[in-house]
Amino acid sequence: MSLINIRSWLIIGALSLGLGMGAIASPAFAQSDRANLVIDGSNHPTLESLLQQAKTQTQTFVEQAFAKNPEQGEVQVTLMVERNGQVAPLFLVRVSRPDWQQNPRLEQWVQYFNGSEVLLGFRTPPSSSPAVAQRTTRSNSDDGRSFDGLPLVPPNLNEILAKSPPLLH
Repeated sequence: MSLINIRSWLIIGALSLGLGMGAIASPAFAQSDRANLVIDGSNHPTLESLLQQAKTQTQTFVEQAFAKNPEQGEVQVTLMVERNGQVAPLFLVRVSRPDWQQNPRLEQWVQYFNGSEVLLGFRTPPSSSPAVAQRTTRSNSDDGRSFDGLPLVPPNLNEILAKSPPLLH
């Protein structure tokens, strides 16, 4: 055999081997669909009614994503809400096709974001602790008392601070 013939056979063999392995390995690369859904929350007087609509729309999205693409291995949806000029993430759903086939209830796969109800105006933020409020009150005299006559620093400040969670910086 000539050198050109051997080289041709080696190239054909390498290509065949590579294409064959690619065909074998391709099912391991299942597709993943990531989406951000944004809904209008201005028509919802309560968080509960908003959650109902959000879950219904997300459930439909996940079902359609798996139905339209048999190669779809996983779906991830971040549900965002626009309300009162604010946009905030409400929840995240991440589910694989086998998990969804086994349990297609959305609630099983939902992860809620903390603080969304405050950002969207459904709940008022927690008020600051009395220790913080008293420490920030201004004094009108030199005797260490505030405008309303309360001491600027409560006598049990160390006790209050010891029970308080640490502040994030």
